[in-house]
Amino acid sequence: MKKGAKYQCTVCGMAVTVDKICGCVEAHDIVCCGTEMKPKKK
Repeated sequence: MKKGAKYQCTVCGMAVTVDKICGCVEAHDIVCCGTEMKPKKK
């Protein structure tokens, strides 16, 4: 995950933009409507 990356929920369509990276070693999932959000298509 990179700063500025955009993700969108495939259920409701809500979109988010990553504005701060946490620095954790393990990756974090962004979840909305009970499903993992997918990278937003341009």
